[in-house]
Amino acid sequence: MKNIVGIGVFFFGLLGIAAAQSAVTFTLENAAVIGNTSLPAGHYTVRESLTNGGAAILEFSGPDGVRKNVLAMETSVNGQLLDHSGVILKSDGDRMRVDKVIIEGHNYGFQIVQ
Repeated sequence: MKNIVGIGVFFFGLLGIAAAQSAVTFTLENAAVIGNTSLPAGHYTVRESLTNGGAAILEFSGPDGVRKNVLAMETSVNGQLLDHSGVILKSDGDRMRVDKVIIEGHNYGFQIVQ
């Protein structure tokens, strides 16, 4: 009986971890840059794959199997819980650069390390 209880706790613990990982979906109408990589226009999903002491690895998945992992730093967002998720682009001359990712229900977002 103890083994069954242990397995149940482990299984539900894994469900809690999976539920805690939020994904943000967004569409790039035009190509944008993240780090040194150009992302083509299309639909993307961003997931937080690893967090350690305020730093995170964000995984961007997009059209035609495009995948890019980037380093990001947690950044405070007015100390309030966010009521929406999104990706913020910043103009970098004549191109757009992925700058921040914000996640609904958190009081922080992620600043992409360029």
